[in-house]
Amino acid sequence: FFVHLWGVDSGTGKTVALMVAASVWGDPAVGSYVKTFDGTVVGLEKTAAFLNSLPLCLDELQLAKDSRGRTNFDVYKLAQGVGRTRGNRAGGVDLTPTWRNCILTTGESPLTGTASGAGAVNRVIDIECKSSGVVVRDGMRISGLVKRNYGFAGRKFVEHLYQPGILSAVDKRYRELFRVLSDRDTTEKQAMAAAVVICADELACAWIFDGTQVPITVEQISEFLASRAAVSAGDRGYKFLCDWVTQNSNKLCARSENPNQEVFGALEDGRAYIIRSVFERVLQDAGY
Repeated sequence: FFVHLWGVDSGTGKTVALMVAASVWGDPAVGSYVKTFDGTVVGLEKTAAFLNSLPLCLDELQLAKDSRGRTNFDVYKLAQGVGRTRGNRAGGVDLTPTWRNCILTTGESPLTGTASGAGAVNRVIDIECKSSGVVVRDGMRISGLVKRNYGFAGRKFVEHLYQPGILSAVDKRYRELFRVLSDRDTTEKQAMAAAVVICADELACAWIFDGTQVPITVEQISEFLASRAAVSAGDRGYKFLCDWVTQNSNKLCARSENPNQEVFGALEDGRAYIIRSVFERVLQDAGY
C-alpha cells in the first residue's frame, strides 16, 4: 500500500518527513535511499524488488506529470507487488521481480484522481499537509541530522521483532486492530493498511522511543482513510454524471428551440434521459 503526503503549500516538511522515515533504514539523502518519481516503470520495479521488504520512498509526484499536468504514474504497477513478466533473447523468461513493502510518497497533489479505479484508491492512504499544520518544523536542521545519523532504528526494531514469542503477539494485535477498523466506514484494504501503520507505531514507541512517544490511535488515522463510497468507482461515476447533467441541462430537452443546438437527451419529472452513445462517450472520456 501507499502512504502519500501531499499539499499545495511549500515548506510544510513533506520531503523532510520522508527523509526521516528513510533514515530508519539507510542514507536518507534524495538520490541515495530516497528516489524521485522521475524514473521508468522498469527502474521503479527493480528498485522495489531490491528493497523487497524495506519501504520504497519516492519524492515529488509532479515529476511524473505530462505537459498538461496529468499524472502518468500508475498506482497498480507497484501496489501489486509483482513486476512484469518479460521474455529474453535466449527464448526463456526472465525472473519476475516481486516485493512486499509499503511505498511512502510525497507530492503537491493527491496520488489518485476522481476517475482513478477503485483498486487504486483502495491502496492509497492520502494525507493532506496544510501550512496550518506543518509536518516537520526546522526542516534544515532535521534533514542535516538524519543525513549524519541513519540506519540504527531499523536494526534495533528488527532485533526486537525476532525475539521469541514477539511475532505471534504482534500478529494477534494486528488482527485486533484490523477488526476494529473494519467495523468503521472503510474498506478491507484500507483497514489492513491502517492496522499495519498503527501496529508498527505502537512497537516503535515501545522499542525505539522507550515509551516517551504516544502511538497513533484508530480515531486519528480514520480521518485519512477513504470511505466505502469514496472508493467505489460506481458512486464516483454517478456523482460525476449528476454534475454533467447540471452543466448540460440546456441540451437535455425534448426539442430545442435552436435548430443548431446539439441535443444530448431529455429532462422529465426529476429524471435525466441521456442518448446512449453520448452517455458512453462522456463516461469513457472521464475515465469511468
